[in-house]
Amino acid sequence: MRLRQCSNHPYLFQEDEYDITEEIFQASGKFMLLRHLIPKMKRFNHRMLIFCQFVQTMDILAEFLAFIDEPYLRIDGGTDSDDRIDQLASFNDEQKHDVFLLS
Repeated sequence: MRLRQCSNHPYLFQEDEYDITEEIFQASGKFMLLRHLIPKMKRFNHRMLIFCQFVQTMDILAEFLAFIDEPYLRIDGGTDSDDRIDQLASFNDEQKHDVFLLS
């Protein structure tokens, strides 16, 4: 379990608060790839579903997306069923969000 977390992002092991800076994506190869992949996918009018195994990883990914000013939607185990339906409808009908985080 720890090895999987380590491969996702080292901030998963932070016990204290951390600052949201460019280091948030420089600390993880996966996030560095996303930093370049998301704008490229948007140039070709692609929309993205990003699946996460850990909610903590989704939290860091959400902070990363906010840092790069990328609007996103998110559904995890704590999302109310009505909110799930609304977010799915919003993602499918509107073109405001190109990234959808799922767990």
